[in-house]
Amino acid sequence: MAAIARSDNVQRALALVDELRNLIPNLKSSSGSSDSGSAVAILREAHAGAADSEALTQLRAALEIAASRPRDIDVMMDLDMRVGVIQDLLAERDKYRAAITQALAALDTPAE
Repeated sequence: MAAIARSDNVQRALALVDELRNLIPNLKSSSGSSDSGSAVAILREAHAGAADSEALTQLRAALEIAASRPRDIDVMMDLDMRVGVIQDLLAERDKYRAAITQALAALDTPAE
């Protein structure tokens, strides 16, 4: 009789281990770590390829000159030639803002 009870206990323990194995992925997805993982993924994707380019370095220099000589027509013409870089910079800024908003939403989602 003790052997049967012991066998039942072993079977029950194995069944509980299997149940835990099935529950662990669900626990991970309902915890905050999943949300922070989503946020990290969103931010990493937005950051990909975000290194400063030579064009941005030149734009910074042009802006410094423009700030020091706002009425110089040559400086304004130089800025005019960099409109594409300025537009790219603004588009990248918008992409970052959207990614930050998404990441914050992912982190702000309450755990189930």
